[in-house]
Amino acid sequence: MFRKIIFFALLITLEAWGAPCCGTTANNPSLITGDDSFQITSTFSAAQVVAEASVKGEIKERSQSDSEQSQLFRLDVATLLSDRLQLGLTLPMQRRARVRGAGSADSMGLGDVSASLAYELIPEWSYSLAIPKIFLFTGGILPTGGSLYDAKELYAVDSRGRGFYGLSVGALILKSWGNFDLSLLIEGHHFFPKEKSTELGNVKFTSGLGNAQTFGLGWSPYGGALRLGLAISRSHEGAVNTTGIFEGQGQPVELWNSSLQAGYLISDDSSINLNFSDQTFLARSSNVALNRSLAFVFQKRWER
Repeated sequence: MFRKIIFFALLITLEAWGAPCCGTTANNPSLITGDDSFQITSTFSAAQVVAEASVKGEIKERSQSDSEQSQLFRLDVATLLSDRLQLGLTLPMQRRARVRGAGSADSMGLGDVSASLAYELIPEWSYSLAIPKIFLFTGGILPTGGSLYDAKELYAVDSRGRGFYGLSVGALILKSWGNFDLSLLIEGHHFFPKEKSTELGNVKFTSGLGNAQTFGLGWSPYGGALRLGLAISRSHEGAVNTTGIFEGQGQPVELWNSSLQAGYLISDDSSINLNFSDQTFLARSSNVALNRSLAFVFQKRWER
Protein backbone atom coordinates (compact mmCIF):
# COMPACT_ATOMS: atom_id res chain seq x y z
CA MET A 1 0.00 0.00 0.00
CA PHE A 2 2.85 2.38 0.81
CA ARG A 3 4.26 2.05 -2.70
CA LYS A 4 0.88 2.71 -4.33
CA ILE A 5 0.35 5.88 -2.29
CA ILE A 6 3.71 7.19 -3.51
CA PHE A 7 2.67 6.72 -7.14
CA PHE A 8 -0.61 8.55 -6.51
CA ALA A 9 1.38 11.67 -5.66
CA LEU A 10 3.32 11.40 -8.92
CA LEU A 11 0.08 11.00 -10.86
CA ILE A 12 -1.26 14.27 -9.47
CA THR A 13 1.89 16.12 -10.52
CA LEU A 14 1.89 14.64 -14.03
CA GLU A 15 -1.72 15.63 -14.71
CA ALA A 16 -1.29 19.23 -13.59
CA TRP A 17 -0.37 20.85 -16.91
CA GLY A 18 -2.63 21.57 -19.84
CA ALA A 19 -2.78 24.17 -22.57
CA PRO A 20 0.66 25.65 -23.34
CA CYS A 21 -0.60 29.25 -23.35
CA CYS A 22 -2.25 29.20 -19.97
CA GLY A 23 -0.16 27.23 -17.52
CA THR A 24 -2.15 24.87 -15.35
CA THR A 25 -5.66 23.99 -16.26
CA ALA A 26 -6.27 22.42 -12.90
CA ASN A 27 -4.84 23.91 -9.74
CA ASN A 28 -3.64 20.55 -8.46
CA PRO A 29 -1.94 20.78 -5.07
CA SER A 30 1.43 19.51 -3.94
CA LEU A 31 0.37 16.67 -1.62
CA ILE A 32 2.02 14.15 0.68
CA THR A 33 -0.03 10.96 0.35
CA GLY A 34 2.32 8.52 2.09
CA ASP A 35 3.78 8.18 5.58
CA ASP A 36 6.24 11.07 5.13
CA SER A 37 6.86 14.44 6.74
CA PHE A 38 8.43 16.28 3.80
CA GLN A 39 8.76 15.75 0.04
CA ILE A 40 10.19 17.45 -3.03
CA THR A 41 8.96 16.66 -6.52
CA SER A 42 10.66 17.93 -9.66
CA THR A 43 9.00 17.65 -13.07
CA PHE A 44 10.37 18.31 -16.54
CA SER A 45 8.07 18.13 -19.53
CA ALA A 46 8.27 18.94 -23.24
CA ALA A 47 5.16 19.55 -25.34
CA GLN A 48 4.38 20.11 -29.01
CA VAL A 49 1.13 21.68 -30.21
CA VAL A 50 -0.32 19.37 -32.86
CA ALA A 51 -3.88 20.59 -33.36
CA GLU A 52 -6.49 23.26 -32.59
CA ALA A 53 -9.95 22.70 -31.15
CA SER A 54 -12.47 25.28 -32.32
CA VAL A 55 -15.22 26.81 -30.18
CA LYS A 56 -17.58 24.19 -31.64
CA GLY A 57 -15.15 21.38 -30.82
CA GLU A 58 -13.92 20.75 -34.36
CA ILE A 59 -10.33 19.45 -34.36
CA LYS A 60 -7.93 20.76 -37.02
CA GLU A 61 -4.31 19.68 -37.29
CA ARG A 62 -1.61 22.34 -37.09
CA SER A 63 0.20 23.13 -40.33
CA GLN A 64 3.79 21.89 -40.58
CA SER A 65 4.82 25.51 -41.16
CA ASP A 66 3.44 26.43 -37.72
CA SER A 67 5.55 24.93 -34.93
CA GLU A 68 4.76 25.69 -31.26
CA GLN A 69 6.69 24.04 -28.45
CA SER A 70 6.97 24.44 -24.69
CA GLN A 71 9.23 23.09 -21.96
CA LEU A 72 8.30 23.16 -18.32
CA PHE A 73 10.23 22.71 -15.10
CA ARG A 74 8.04 22.52 -12.01
CA LEU A 75 9.14 22.22 -8.38
CA ASP A 76 6.61 21.00 -5.81
CA VAL A 77 7.38 21.11 -2.09
CA ALA A 78 5.11 19.75 0.65
CA THR A 79 5.53 19.52 4.40
CA LEU A 80 3.42 18.31 7.32
CA LEU A 81 2.18 20.94 9.78
CA SER A 82 0.59 18.32 12.03
CA ASP A 83 -0.31 14.64 11.81
CA ARG A 84 -3.06 15.28 9.20
CA LEU A 85 -2.54 18.87 8.06
CA GLN A 86 0.00 19.83 5.40
CA LEU A 87 1.26 22.79 3.38
CA GLY A 88 2.31 22.72 -0.28
CA LEU A 89 4.04 25.13 -2.67
CA THR A 90 4.38 24.96 -6.46
CA LEU A 91 6.95 26.92 -8.49
CA PRO A 92 6.79 26.52 -12.30
CA MET A 93 9.24 27.78 -14.93
CA GLN A 94 8.17 27.60 -18.55
CA ARG A 95 9.71 28.25 -21.96
CA ARG A 96 7.46 28.78 -24.96
CA ALA A 97 8.54 29.11 -28.59
CA ARG A 98 6.64 29.40 -31.84
CA VAL A 99 7.76 29.55 -35.47
CA ARG A 100 5.06 30.44 -37.98
CA GLY A 101 6.20 31.05 -41.52
CA ALA A 102 8.76 33.86 -41.43
CA GLY A 103 7.84 34.91 -37.88
CA SER A 104 9.30 33.45 -34.69
CA ALA A 105 9.17 34.18 -30.97
CA ASP A 106 10.68 32.68 -27.84
CA SER A 107 10.16 33.46 -24.15
CA MET A 108 10.98 31.90 -20.79
CA GLY A 109 9.93 32.85 -17.29
CA LEU A 110 7.97 32.08 -14.15
CA GLY A 111 4.48 30.59 -14.40
CA ASP A 112 1.65 31.05 -11.91
CA VAL A 113 2.88 30.27 -8.38
CA SER A 114 0.44 28.48 -6.07
CA ALA A 115 0.24 27.35 -2.46
CA SER A 116 -2.11 24.83 -0.87
CA LEU A 117 -3.33 23.65 2.50
CA ALA A 118 -4.56 20.06 2.73
CA TYR A 119 -6.22 17.95 5.41
CA GLU A 120 -6.32 14.15 5.52
CA LEU A 121 -10.04 13.70 6.14
CA ILE A 122 -10.07 9.89 6.16
CA PRO A 123 -6.71 8.26 6.96
CA GLU A 124 -6.09 4.60 6.23
CA TRP A 125 -5.05 3.40 9.66
CA SER A 126 -6.42 -0.06 8.90
CA TYR A 127 -7.32 -1.68 5.59
CA SER A 128 -10.92 -1.64 4.41
CA LEU A 129 -12.24 -3.12 1.18
CA ALA A 130 -14.58 -0.15 0.62
CA ILE A 131 -13.35 2.90 2.55
CA PRO A 132 -10.82 5.03 0.61
CA LYS A 133 -8.21 7.49 1.76
CA ILE A 134 -9.49 11.08 1.29
CA PHE A 135 -7.73 14.44 1.33
CA LEU A 136 -9.44 17.84 1.23
CA PHE A 137 -7.47 20.85 0.01
CA THR A 138 -7.71 24.54 -0.69
CA GLY A 139 -5.21 26.75 -2.44
CA GLY A 140 -4.30 30.17 -3.70
CA ILE A 141 -3.00 31.13 -7.15
CA LEU A 142 -0.79 34.15 -7.87
CA PRO A 143 -0.75 35.61 -11.43
CA THR A 144 3.05 35.61 -11.68
CA GLY A 145 3.03 34.03 -15.14
CA GLY A 146 1.20 36.76 -17.01
CA SER A 147 -1.63 35.99 -19.41
CA LEU A 148 -2.89 36.49 -22.94
CA TYR A 149 -4.16 39.90 -21.85
CA ASP A 150 -0.74 41.00 -20.60
CA ALA A 151 1.39 39.48 -23.39
CA LYS A 152 3.79 41.73 -25.30
CA GLU A 153 5.72 39.20 -27.38
CA LEU A 154 4.74 37.90 -30.81
CA TYR A 155 2.22 35.02 -30.66
CA ALA A 156 1.84 35.77 -26.92
CA VAL A 157 4.67 33.37 -26.05
CA ASP A 158 5.23 35.33 -22.82
CA SER A 159 1.81 34.18 -21.60
CA ARG A 160 2.42 31.46 -19.00
CA GLY A 161 -0.60 31.71 -16.72
CA ARG A 162 -4.21 32.78 -16.28
CA GLY A 163 -3.51 36.35 -15.22
CA PHE A 164 -5.85 36.38 -12.21
CA TYR A 165 -5.58 35.92 -8.46
CA GLY A 166 -7.55 32.80 -7.61
CA LEU A 167 -8.76 30.36 -4.98
CA SER A 168 -9.31 26.63 -5.40
CA VAL A 169 -10.91 23.83 -3.37
CA GLY A 170 -11.02 20.13 -4.00
CA ALA A 171 -10.68 16.54 -2.86
CA LEU A 172 -8.40 13.62 -3.65
CA ILE A 173 -9.73 10.07 -3.23
CA LEU A 174 -7.30 7.11 -3.22
CA LYS A 175 -7.98 3.39 -3.06
CA SER A 176 -6.12 0.17 -3.80
CA TRP A 177 -7.10 -3.49 -4.08
CA GLY A 178 -4.16 -5.87 -4.21
CA ASN A 179 -1.94 -4.86 -7.14
CA PHE A 180 -4.52 -2.42 -8.55
CA ASP A 181 -5.18 1.17 -7.54
CA LEU A 182 -7.62 3.97 -8.30
CA SER A 183 -7.50 7.72 -7.82
CA LEU A 184 -10.01 10.51 -8.34
CA LEU A 185 -9.22 14.21 -8.02
CA ILE A 186 -12.03 16.80 -8.09
CA GLU A 187 -11.21 20.51 -8.09
CA GLY A 188 -13.02 23.83 -8.52
CA HIS A 189 -11.60 27.35 -8.70
CA HIS A 190 -12.61 30.98 -8.83
CA PHE A 191 -10.57 33.84 -10.27
CA PHE A 192 -11.06 37.38 -9.01
CA PRO A 193 -11.76 40.20 -11.50
CA LYS A 194 -8.84 42.41 -12.55
CA GLU A 195 -8.56 45.87 -14.07
CA LYS A 196 -5.99 47.09 -16.54
CA SER A 197 -5.24 50.73 -17.32
CA THR A 198 -4.60 51.79 -20.91
CA GLU A 199 -4.11 55.12 -22.64
CA LEU A 200 -7.77 55.08 -23.60
CA GLY A 201 -9.11 54.14 -20.17
CA ASN A 202 -9.67 51.14 -17.92
CA VAL A 203 -10.62 47.61 -18.90
CA LYS A 204 -12.07 45.11 -16.44
CA PHE A 205 -11.59 41.38 -16.98
CA THR A 206 -13.95 38.90 -15.33
CA SER A 207 -13.38 35.14 -15.50
CA GLY A 208 -16.04 32.50 -15.06
CA LEU A 209 -15.76 29.60 -12.63
CA GLY A 210 -13.49 26.68 -13.48
CA ASN A 211 -13.32 23.05 -12.49
CA ALA A 212 -11.27 19.91 -13.19
CA GLN A 213 -11.38 16.17 -12.64
CA THR A 214 -8.72 13.46 -13.00
CA PHE A 215 -9.45 9.74 -12.91
CA GLY A 216 -6.54 7.31 -12.78
CA LEU A 217 -6.06 3.54 -12.74
CA GLY A 218 -2.84 1.70 -11.97
CA TRP A 219 -1.39 -1.79 -11.86
CA SER A 220 1.75 -2.96 -10.06
CA PRO A 221 2.83 -6.29 -11.61
CA TYR A 222 3.45 -8.89 -8.91
CA GLY A 223 3.19 -6.09 -6.29
CA GLY A 224 6.69 -4.95 -7.16
CA ALA A 225 8.39 -1.58 -7.60
CA LEU A 226 6.99 -0.98 -11.09
CA ARG A 227 3.62 0.67 -11.66
CA LEU A 228 1.82 1.04 -15.00
CA GLY A 229 -1.09 3.42 -15.20
CA LEU A 230 -3.47 5.42 -17.32
CA ALA A 231 -5.41 8.57 -16.56
CA ILE A 232 -8.09 10.77 -18.07
CA SER A 233 -8.48 14.38 -17.03
CA ARG A 234 -10.97 17.08 -17.92
CA SER A 235 -10.77 20.78 -17.16
CA HIS A 236 -13.17 23.63 -17.81
CA GLU A 237 -12.32 27.33 -17.70
CA GLY A 238 -15.14 29.86 -17.70
CA ALA A 239 -15.28 32.54 -20.35
CA VAL A 240 -13.37 35.79 -19.76
CA ASN A 241 -15.55 38.87 -20.32
CA THR A 242 -14.42 42.49 -20.63
CA THR A 243 -16.15 45.70 -19.58
CA GLY A 244 -15.06 49.34 -19.67
CA ILE A 245 -13.63 50.90 -22.79
CA PHE A 246 -13.84 47.48 -24.44
CA GLU A 247 -17.00 45.41 -24.15
CA GLY A 248 -16.69 41.76 -25.03
CA GLN A 249 -17.79 38.27 -24.14
CA GLY A 250 -15.33 35.40 -24.40
CA GLN A 251 -15.85 31.68 -24.85
CA PRO A 252 -15.22 28.94 -22.26
CA VAL A 253 -12.34 26.48 -22.65
CA GLU A 254 -12.86 22.72 -22.41
CA LEU A 255 -9.77 20.50 -22.32
CA TRP A 256 -9.60 16.69 -22.20
CA ASN A 257 -6.30 14.88 -21.67
CA SER A 258 -5.38 11.19 -21.73
CA SER A 259 -2.08 9.80 -20.49
CA LEU A 260 -0.05 6.63 -20.07
CA GLN A 261 2.37 6.33 -17.15
CA ALA A 262 5.21 4.12 -16.01
CA GLY A 263 6.58 4.61 -12.49
CA TYR A 264 9.37 2.94 -10.57
CA LEU A 265 10.14 2.97 -6.85
CA ILE A 266 13.92 3.37 -6.70
CA SER A 267 13.98 3.07 -2.92
CA ASP A 268 11.61 3.65 -0.01
CA ASP A 269 12.31 7.40 -0.22
CA SER A 270 12.64 8.11 -3.96
CA SER A 271 10.61 7.47 -7.11
CA ILE A 272 10.65 8.24 -10.83
CA ASN A 273 7.83 8.39 -13.34
CA LEU A 274 7.55 8.76 -17.13
CA ASN A 275 4.34 10.08 -18.62
CA PHE A 276 3.05 10.43 -22.20
CA SER A 277 0.00 12.67 -22.68
CA ASP A 278 -2.22 13.27 -25.71
CA GLN A 279 -4.89 15.98 -25.79
CA THR A 280 -6.24 14.92 -29.19
CA PHE A 281 -7.10 11.27 -28.46
CA LEU A 282 -10.53 11.83 -26.87
CA ALA A 283 -11.47 14.63 -29.32
CA ARG A 284 -13.78 16.39 -26.84
CA SER A 285 -11.89 19.66 -26.26
CA SER A 286 -13.02 23.08 -27.46
CA ASN A 287 -11.52 26.56 -27.88
CA VAL A 288 -7.96 25.50 -27.09
CA ALA A 289 -4.65 24.45 -28.66
CA LEU A 290 -3.96 20.73 -28.21
CA ASN A 291 -0.58 19.15 -27.55
CA ARG A 292 1.25 15.91 -27.04
CA SER A 293 3.82 15.87 -24.26
CA LEU A 294 6.38 13.74 -22.50
CA ALA A 295 7.18 14.30 -18.82
CA PHE A 296 9.76 12.97 -16.40
CA VAL A 297 9.21 13.21 -12.63
CA PHE A 298 11.58 12.58 -9.75
CA GLN A 299 10.38 12.60 -6.14
CA LYS A 300 12.36 12.53 -2.89
CA ARG A 301 10.69 11.94 0.49
CA TRP A 302 11.61 12.12 4.15
CA GLU A 303 9.82 9.81 6.60
CA ARG A 304 8.03 11.04 9.70
